[in-house]
Amino acid sequence: MRKPTFTDEDIISAGKRLKAENKPVTANAIKVLLGGGNPTRIKTVWDRYVVDSESSEQESPKLNDGELGTEERLMLYLSHSVDQAAAKAETVFELLLSELKKSIGREFEQEVTKQTNNLAFENGELKAELRASKRRISQLEEFREGEQKRLREVSREKDRLEETVESLTRQLRELQQKPD
Repeated sequence: MRKPTFTDEDIISAGKRLKAENKPVTANAIKVLLGGGNPTRIKTVWDRYVVDSESSEQESPKLNDGELGTEERLMLYLSHSVDQAAAKAETVFELLLSELKKSIGREFEQEVTKQTNNLAFENGELKAELRASKRRISQLEEFREGEQKRLREVSREKDRLEETVESLTRQLRELQQKPD
């Protein structure tokens, strides 16, 4: 197996950079930022990082009560919760989409294989019919040639018989014209 062009750290760093720029962090966005890479591997590495980083974070952000008011804390907490939910939903949807693409790909491949097999079978049948037709045509041509040869022979025999009849007719006339 070929060694990946980009390390896990490269992928995670690019994902963090996108996140810091408030851009959506997707496998393709990371790929574009890196200038290449396998989107499936990029997604796997990033998803693993997100899951690992979420499990190491506490559920609620640490807030200094003296700095923020109740409404601000609530908004910050809700914002953080919404961001986490959105990131999880995006991850789940990307996983579902990936599975759907794989499933569709498999089904398409199976249908292509089925149709290819059907066409190959039909092609084989048509080739067999073609070979049988060629044999039959060859047999008919041989029969025709034999019949033509026989017809030529019969025609020559007819010509000889006509000449013989003509000759005999002349001889008969000559004999009838001779006085006895």
